[in-house]
Amino acid sequence: KELSKLGIAKIPGGLDGNGRTRLSPKLLPELYSAQFNVGLPTVEAGLSLIRYHLGLVEDEDDEEDEGENLLEVQTRLQFMTNPNLVGLVPADESAAAAEMAEMGGSRIEDVAGFFGLSGLLTKRRVQDSDAVLVEKRKAELRWLRKMVEDLKEADERERAARGYQGGIELISALVGHRGYHSIKDNSSKRPIENSLVAYEAAWTNGIHSCECDIALTADDKLILAHDENFVRLALDKDDPLVHKNVRELTYREIMSLPLKSGVRPPLLFDVLRSAYVIGGDAKMIVEIKPGNVEAGTALAKMFARHPHLMERVSVVMSFDAYAMQNLKRELEV
Repeated sequence: KELSKLGIAKIPGGLDGNGRTRLSPKLLPELYSAQFNVGLPTVEAGLSLIRYHLGLVEDEDDEEDEGENLLEVQTRLQFMTNPNLVGLVPADESAAAAEMAEMGGSRIEDVAGFFGLSGLLTKRRVQDSDAVLVEKRKAELRWLRKMVEDLKEADERERAARGYQGGIELISALVGHRGYHSIKDNSSKRPIENSLVAYEAAWTNGIHSCECDIALTADDKLILAHDENFVRLALDKDDPLVHKNVRELTYREIMSLPLKSGVRPPLLFDVLRSAYVIGGDAKMIVEIKPGNVEAGTALAKMFARHPHLMERVSVVMSFDAYAMQNLKRELEV
């Protein structure tokens, strides 16, 4: 029983062709890296020796040393479990070596678990994963910035070639649809659509105009939302509030429904205030969804209370003619 805990087990079938008990693939890599006997004290001594050679310090208070040595430990484990080592296995152990090769990516985990390193490897993978995400997001913003610069340069060359002066610049004719976001609702590299960071990322990296969709909450707050509910974008799709229409939810309830990226749907006021602070050419195109007539009334009231935000809205549009007539009437009051 003690040996089975260490990964030593009989392969189904009992003995091999030479009449000897075979080791499980879990322990096979260590068989060729150290001397092991069936005695438990000898095995424990072997473990201590291997930990020493791996650079692990047996000091519970010295956590920093573990972190510094972790990459070296991973490298050594990868060497110990390298499939190329299969060629070093004696011919009469070829069947067991083939089983080791079939284990694929699990070899390192098995060896790490045997030596008590699973937690360290997991910690390292989490750190690497976070670093990768940061680099991906950084690369996406750099791509956006470079795309804007390239468009400006191409526009200038075209104008110079044709002798154009004045007129509309190409970059000013582009619109960031629902901000700078992933069209596949993937929030790992880009912000989620209709979020505050999606618009701030677009405006601060050179995009002039962005488009948003607005909806009115049950307590008359204008928020950014494209769909009638948050089923598609919600972080927790099991929350019963997700399936309710946006009009049926209060702003407080919406604050308790974070989107996939962890942020909440923003107020239109907050987004326009960011555009005002960013300044320059940062403008918003506001779309009122068909049937959402009351949103036009709320929009007119917001402009009346905060006229400085109105200059940050270049267009208010809707495919609902009645909603636009209602907005015009409210603005004239």
